[in-house]
Amino acid sequence: MAAVDGKIADEEQNAMVLELLNFGVKQDQVQALLISAQTMKADEAIGILSSMDNEQKKYATGYLAVIMVSDGNIEDEEVKMWQLICTICSFPTMNVYEALNFWNRN
Repeated sequence: MAAVDGKIADEEQNAMVLELLNFGVKQDQVQALLISAQTMKADEAIGILSSMDNEQKKYATGYLAVIMVSDGNIEDEEVKMWQLICTICSFPTMNVYEALNFWNRN
């Protein structure tokens, strides 16, 4: 998601790292997890995301939106990727504002 516009901004990286730490991932494991995510095959990622329950999908929708907006510059490619992931994985229908509000409440 973060790299779809051809770059990963520091703010996007920070948003991802902060949430991993909030989930309890240890600092020394964060980089390995991010590398693993980057090398994960699309069908595997889709399978994981699709198997989540509705609340988890809402949270993921918001989390992806946070990554998208964190650098203050929302690129068309990011919006298209966000919409594609949400559609393919049967995420709840939300606009970016709704997704961010849900994520911020949780």
